[in-house]
Formats: sequence, structure tokens, C-alpha cells
Amino acid sequence: MSDGLNKYTLAFYCNALSSLVLLPCPFIISRKSGSRPPLTFCVLRKIFLLALVGSASQICGYAGIDYSSPVLGTAMMNLIPAFTFILAVISRMEKVNWKSSSSQAKLVGTVASILGALVITVYKGPTVLRSPSLPSLSIPVTLSLFSHDN
Repeated sequence: MSDGLNKYTLAFYCNALSSLVLLPCPFIISRKSGSRPPLTFCVLRKIFLLALVGSASQICGYAGIDYSSPVLGTAMMNLIPAFTFILAVISRMEKVNWKSSSSQAKLVGTVASILGALVITVYKGPTVLRSPSLPSLSIPVTLSLFSHDN
């Protein structure tokens, strides 16, 4: 992107390549199992909405990298597992057992990744609070209108 590649072009190429790689997978899997689920309008609608949200988030991510730095964008990618865990807890797909070491590890990892991204954002990101600048004590420079050369 720093050499001039457009974020929309990059998102298109990424999605096209992933489609070409992943498209044969359902046909290979359904050939082994013997039955294929019907492709109804409801399933097509869900696939379209999932693709729309995925493409929009990818474009927003590339726009963020374009406005900041690749280092910051890469650091933000580490938040994907944390947000996935938080969404799974909110939607009750994941149960948090405070006494389980597995749940404790997930919670510590989530908090550590969010705090790490926050530290990188504050350290490398744009200035949020600026201190008032002190008045400069510059000495005025006067220009001579008359030349001393004769």
C-alpha cells in the first residue's frame, strides 16, 4: 500500500484468491459424505451477508493501515482472537468458568492482547492530548534597509 496499491484493489485480490482456493472444498467434502444440503434462498442470503461484512471489515482494516502505519495495522490483527472470544461470551457460545485453567488462560490472553494493542496505539498512534506550548523567546531579527557597501 505504501507503493500506491489501492485498498479496494487489494481487498478484491485477497477475496478473489481466497474464493478460488476455498471454492472446491465443499464439493470435495460433499463427495466424501454422499449428501449435499440444499442451497436455499436463506442460505444464499446468509452467505451474502457474511461476505459483505467480511469485505467491509477488510476494507476498513486496509483504510486504517493506510491512515496509520503497517506496524499498527499488524498489531491490531492480534485482536481478532480477543474479539472472537468476547463475541462468543456475549452470544453465550462460550461459557466462562472462573475456576477452569482453560477459561483463565483465555481471559488472560484476551486482556493481554487488548492491553498490548492499547499500548502500541498510544505509543505509535496519533497524538491525543497536546500540552500547551510555551511562548518562544526568539530575538527579533532586523533587516537593514540601507546597504553599507559603497
